[in-house]
Amino acid sequence: MVQHWAHEEFRDVPIKDKRLRSRLIDVVKSLADLPESSINQACNCWAAAKGAYRFFDNPNVRPIAISTRHRAMTKERAQKFPYVLAIQDSSALNYHHHPSKAEEIGVNMSYETDHGRKVSRGLMTHTTLCLSPAGVPLGILDFQVWRRGIDYQEEKESTRWIKALGRYQPTEKLTNFVTVADREADFNEFILEIQGRKGNFVIRAKSNRRKRRDDESGLNFLIASAPFVGEYKERVRNKKMKTSRQPKESNCERFQGQDKKWDREATLMLQARSVELTTASKIKFKVNVVRVSEASRVCEDDEDLIEWVLFTSLSIETLDDIKKVISIYKQRWRIEEYFKVLKSGLGVEDCRLETYARLCRYLNVASIVAWRIMWSNYYARVNPEAPCTEFLSDGEWRALFHKMNNGNAPINGPPTVRQAILWIARLGGHLGRKGDGYPGNVTLWRGWRRMMDLSFGW
Repeated sequence: MVQHWAHEEFRDVPIKDKRLRSRLIDVVKSLADLPESSINQACNCWAAAKGAYRFFDNPNVRPIAISTRHRAMTKERAQKFPYVLAIQDSSALNYHHHPSKAEEIGVNMSYETDHGRKVSRGLMTHTTLCLSPAGVPLGILDFQVWRRGIDYQEEKESTRWIKALGRYQPTEKLTNFVTVADREADFNEFILEIQGRKGNFVIRAKSNRRKRRDDESGLNFLIASAPFVGEYKERVRNKKMKTSRQPKESNCERFQGQDKKWDREATLMLQARSVELTTASKIKFKVNVVRVSEASRVCEDDEDLIEWVLFTSLSIETLDDIKKVISIYKQRWRIEEYFKVLKSGLGVEDCRLETYARLCRYLNVASIVAWRIMWSNYYARVNPEAPCTEFLSDGEWRALFHKMNNGNAPINGPPTVRQAILWIARLGGHLGRKGDGYPGNVTLWRGWRRMMDLSFGW
């Protein structure tokens, strides 16, 4: 299976030397076979590891060339749907404990300690993850790596959002991409760029925009005075409110509400209207705004109630249109899961490649492998009855079947995708009890590594 998708995804990669193209496929296969492994562990032998290190050190391999073919394949998969989601977000990679990289990488953040001010060194990444309407990851549309404090010297760092947009949203509209982003993307240049490219977007608002500095009736006033169009109920987790005084580890700590439950059924009130906004240079533009607010109720002082204000270009004429906008924004959390797969699943922050150029090539490869790991999980949720040969080779599913059925041979052919995923999750520690729910990405990549060991033995 891994050989099949790796060959298909990278067969026409724009690298002139065919030996480097072949090496790229081998490296992808090794990293995808054994998640959570270092390059040495994944390659199994010194010759393969040496080839991988030489590939990441080769100046003839441009990082953009690694992802060009994959981006084209992602757009091809996206054309099968009436619309797809392009979720943009940034994430920091921490290499502070790798002193050999100190001269090659930038500063992610600075912070105060008892011994003075210190800096955390690392790299910044900006990813655009493509999702189907059902939430299945289709690929990576853009992957940027930069060094804070070194790159972006002559332009604002926020231009990364617009650069990513140019990679998947051409002026000629071939695919209906809906750009989804959190509050960091709430700035006028980005929204105007999407509108200029005739694209769609759902962006969470960050600030209370005003026409004048002394104007008390800004965006918040316009939304608060908008008519209520309906309500609906949603199961949400109880969560403590984030404040700057709380330590980082307790920002999202779950707790029991007054009903002594870990989750609750929230009643969400919906408001919507069109508003006209004005930039600092007096440019006016219109956007649709949707407000999602949890109905007032008796709650604990530190409980975080839901409050979203969403900018969108999509229709808000009916209640169903508004619910569609909300459902699209809820898919934004998928990119947070993707970052977890990239950092915890593949362990990219533990990579010991010492130079910035090597890390860029490695991260571009790892970003695509992380997508594939995440794809297998969500594909099983959408197509549970499909045969598992969609993502497992003959030897892999037979070894898995043999292990999970006490050595019995399969009688009715390969199992379904759902059954195979549940078996892989069991290898990773998922118990499959009634209240356990569907397995997550963590247990799947752990189970995947055990399954690959079984298939090698088979």
